[in-house]
Order: sequence, then C-alpha cells, then structure tokens
Amino acid sequence: MPTWSAGGNAPSAGWGALATDGKGTWVAVGSSTATMVSTNNGTTWTVGGVLPFTSCKDIATDGKGTWVAVGSSTSTAVSTNNGTTWTAGGTAPNLTSFSLATDSLGTWVAVSQGSISTMYSTNNGATWTAGGVLPASATGWISLATDGKGTWVAINNGTATAVSSNNGTTWAAGGAAPTSNYWSSLATDGAG
Repeated sequence: MPTWSAGGNAPSAGWGALATDGKGTWVAVGSSTATMVSTNNGTTWTVGGVLPFTSCKDIATDGKGTWVAVGSSTSTAVSTNNGTTWTAGGTAPNLTSFSLATDSLGTWVAVSQGSISTMYSTNNGATWTAGGVLPASATGWISLATDGKGTWVAINNGTATAVSSNNGTTWAAGGAAPTSNYWSSLATDGAG
C-alpha cells in the first residue's frame, strides 16, 4: 500500500487548484492573486508570479512550460515560464467559476459551474471563443478532463456527464453517474 509523507509548507493559505507538468513542477492557485511553485514535486514551495485577477478557480498546463489559469470572473492568465510570471490572457465571455483542461497541443477548453456554455482557445489562452453547448438538462458543470486525443469529458455536481469528441466544438450527453454525490473532480489516464 502506498504511503504519504508531509510535503513542504506553502507560505500562505487559501489554495484551491493545483496542476503539474509531470516533470517535477507544480503550481498552486487560490483565492488571492498569489501563486505557489514547487520544482521538486512538492517538497518545498516558493512564491510564484502574481496573477492579474483574484479568486482563481482552476489551472492547467501543457507540460511544455505554458500554464493557463481561470478566475471566478471571465478573466484568464497565462504563464510561459512555469508560473514565475503571469500576463492577462484573453477574456472568456459568459463563463464564471469554471474548470479548465488542455490537450497539450494548444487547445484549452473551459466549462462553467453556472452555465451550459463552454469556451475554447486554440492559441494557449491568448483569445477565447464560444464552444459547444453542454446538455441543457443540467448545469453546475464543475470539472473537465481530456485524453489529449480529441475526447473531452465534463461532469456536473449531480449525475450528468457530457462528452465531446471534437475538442469541445460540440457536446453530447454522456452516461449518467450512478448517484448524485456532488462530484468535484475528474481525471483521465489518457488511454481511454
């Protein structure tokens, strides 16, 4: 059975989202403009760059040095140096409190907790365009994942799932989760 040990202490509290490039770098974002960076798999943490907005909801990386963060408004931010500095990204209209994922090929898709709208960017967050509409029977979309091969899956805080096989351009209802347990996160192994 795997064991856990204490990681390094983050200099401040209030972290809400975390991502890794799979190469030892981790970036955490949260309720302020602050970010935290670990370059040794969480053993120690340092203060990262300052975000251009507060109340960051999610962060993702392409694993190649580009990170995109999304806020509780329509704001986004981009870092091309593993979270050391951040610049304002494009505005993602119609989305608040959203989840973000990337295929690591330049496409980023976001879903919203309060809407059935989606947004996508094909230029690493510089600009955002309205994507396909999630199934209208459910709102509260809170998590999104992709296998990096064109398939994206979203879950809501009930039993609904949605699937896109064309990088978020269109969405179809997925299989219903067996119970409504207020799902909060979704992940994939990239292999189906």
